[in-house]
This record gives sequence, C-alpha cells and structure tokens, in this order.
Amino acid sequence: MGLRYAIAVLGAMILASATAFLSFAVKPEMVGAATTSVKTCGGGNIDLGVKEERTLVLHNETRADHGLEPLCINPVLTVRELNK
Repeated sequence: MGLRYAIAVLGAMILASATAFLSFAVKPEMVGAATTSVKTCGGGNIDLGVKEERTLVLHNETRADHGLEPLCINPVLTVRELNK
C-alpha cells in the first residue's frame, strides 16, 4: 500500500512538473490559444485552454480508475480570477 501511494505521488509530481514546464515553454500564440468551455463546481461555465481542459480530463480519468470523484473547476482559484 505504501509503495503504491509513493508511486502515485511521484507520478503526480512528475506530471505537475512537466505541465508547469510546458506551460511556460510554449507560448499561447504558438498553439493557436484555442479554448473550450467546461462546467465549474457551481454549475456555471468557464473557458479553459485546450491543454488545461485536457489536463483536467486526464486527471478525472485517473481518479475514476481509482474510484474517486472527479475534480471540478473553481473559478475563484483560476489564474484569470487571481489576476483581476
């Protein structure tokens, strides 16, 4: 159990590091800066970049594989809201 937990944490850290690196390394104008609308925790909608939405989908697929509830987007915690 402890080894599985350690592997899961290490995998999450690697994924987070790679995502952070790529988000700073790739400029939005290079990828077309396309957005997609997703549901928020409160039932509204928010526009996310394609890579942001894909990251959310991948996380929720992994959570579902482990019997966990999906994550939702809280607009108050997004960078767009924090920069206002």
